[in-house]
Amino acid sequence: MAFRSLTRHMECLARDYPNKLALVCKGRHMTYGELNRRANVMANALIDMGIRKGDKVALVNSNGPETLESMYAIEKTGGVLVPISPLLKGDALRLMLDESDSLALICGQGLTGEIDPLRAGLPKIRKDRLLCTGSTEIPGYVSYERIMETYSGENPGVEILPQDLAKIAYSSGTTGRPKGVIHTHDFQYSFAVNHALNWRVGFESTVCTSTPLYHTGGVMLTYPALLVGGTVVLMEKFDAKEWLELVQKEKVTHAFLVPTQFIIIMQLPEFSSDDIRSLEIIITAAAPITQKTKEEILANFRCQVAELYGLTEGIATILRPMDQLRKLGSVGKATLGGEIRVVDNDMKDVARGEIGEIIGLNPEMKGYYKNPELTAQTFVNGWVRTGDLGKLDEDGYLYLVGRKKDMIISGGVNIYPEDIEQVMARHPKVLEVSVFGIPHEKWGETPRAAVILKEGLDCSEEELLEWTNAKLARYQRISGVDFVKDMPRTPAGKVQKVKLRAPYWEGWERDI
Repeated sequence: MAFRSLTRHMECLARDYPNKLALVCKGRHMTYGELNRRANVMANALIDMGIRKGDKVALVNSNGPETLESMYAIEKTGGVLVPISPLLKGDALRLMLDESDSLALICGQGLTGEIDPLRAGLPKIRKDRLLCTGSTEIPGYVSYERIMETYSGENPGVEILPQDLAKIAYSSGTTGRPKGVIHTHDFQYSFAVNHALNWRVGFESTVCTSTPLYHTGGVMLTYPALLVGGTVVLMEKFDAKEWLELVQKEKVTHAFLVPTQFIIIMQLPEFSSDDIRSLEIIITAAAPITQKTKEEILANFRCQVAELYGLTEGIATILRPMDQLRKLGSVGKATLGGEIRVVDNDMKDVARGEIGEIIGLNPEMKGYYKNPELTAQTFVNGWVRTGDLGKLDEDGYLYLVGRKKDMIISGGVNIYPEDIEQVMARHPKVLEVSVFGIPHEKWGETPRAAVILKEGLDCSEEELLEWTNAKLARYQRISGVDFVKDMPRTPAGKVQKVKLRAPYWEGWERDI
C-alpha cells in the first residue's frame, strides 16, 4: 500500500480517528472506521472473485454510500476504477464497458434493467462478477449487502505504486468512441492535496457534494475532505431546497455548484443569505458562467466564491475570491505548479489579448486509454491541447471565449457565442441563454439563441432580438430565438450545444 494514495490516508484516519464522522448521505451517518471497514470488505470480495492489480472494475451507480465505498474498495484491490454515468443506456453503455476492458461491474439496484439486455454482449464480465447494491437481492447479481455479511473487514494489503493506474475517467461517450483519461494513483493523490490546499479543506471542514461522483466535480471536494479527515455530505442528486436544508442542518463549510445550480437556488422563495452562514467558500466550475450570474452570486452568497476552469485531462485554472470583482469574467490563473498558455494552430504563443487555443502543462498525464492517435493529438511534449478558445490579459489572467467546435464562422468572420451570451443574459427577462450556429445560404452560418425566461415573465422573439442586436456588432447579430423550458445538459451541467444545433443541420452536407 503506497504512502501517497487515497486509501493510505483512509486507513490512517480509521486507525487514529475511528469515530470521526466521514459521511452523511440519505440519512445515514458513517464514521471513518465504518467507511474504511466496508471498503475493505468489498475489496476482499473482489479479490476473492479474481480481481487482481490492474484489472478494470466498472461502477455504474448514482451517488450514495455504496458508490463511495466501492470507489475506495477498487483502489484497495490494486484494480482500476471505471466510473460510468448511470444515465448512459444501450449501446453507449455497452461500448464504454467493452472499451474499458472491465472484468467486473458494480451497479445500482435500479439499473439492472439497463444492464440485463447488454449482458450477452459483455463477454469480459463473468456472471459472478456482476454486483448490485441495495437491500433487495436481484436474481443474476451478487448482492452487495450479502457481501458485507460475508467477507473480512481487514485491509487486503495490496501494494500500490504511485504510477500504477488508478482510474479511467471517461470525459465523453454519449456519441462516438468513448474517451477515457488515464489517472494514476499519484495523480489522484496530488489532485486531492492541491484542492485541499486551494480551498482550505481541513479536519474540521464539512463539504457538500451534489454533483455525480463519476465526474471530476463530484470528487473535487470529496477526495480532499476524506484525505484530511473532514466530513462529506453527499447528495444522491441535486435538489435546491434539500441543498439549503443540508447546508443549515450539517453546518456545511465548503460546497461545489455548477452555474445552473446557483441560479435555481437563488430563485427559491425561501432562499436567504442568513441561512447559509456556515459556508466559508463555494467553488463553481463545469460550465461557463455569465458576468450577470456571477454578479448575482457575489451579491447573494456572503461566503467566498472561487471559479475553476479545468479538464479531466488534468489541467486547471482558478479565479480566487480576491479577484472575483477585479477580474470579472476571467477564470483566473493556473493552479499551483501549473502553467497555461494561449497559442495558434502551430502551438506558438499569441499576443496578450488575442484569441487562441488554451493549452496547459501536465507532463505526468498518461493520455487516453487504448487511443494512441487521440493521445498524440492532445498531449504534445507535456502540453495538453484543450480545444477551448481563450485569451490572456496584460496580467496573465485567462478569459474563456468558447469551444473551437462551437465557434461560428459567418461570412469568413469568427463569432464567439460567449460574447453574445454575455450580452443577452443581461436582458431583465432572461434567466439563461445558449448561442449556437445554424446554416445560412449566403454566410455559411448565423447565430441563433436558445433562451429560458424567468418564471412568470413573457417576452416575444422580436423584443429580445431588438434589445440584444442593438448592443452587438452587425456580424454578431442573432437571427432567431428558441424559447425553451430547459437546455439539454450533460450530468455535470454543461449545455449540449450539439443537440440544440442538430435539428437545424438536418439535410445539410455538413453540421458545423
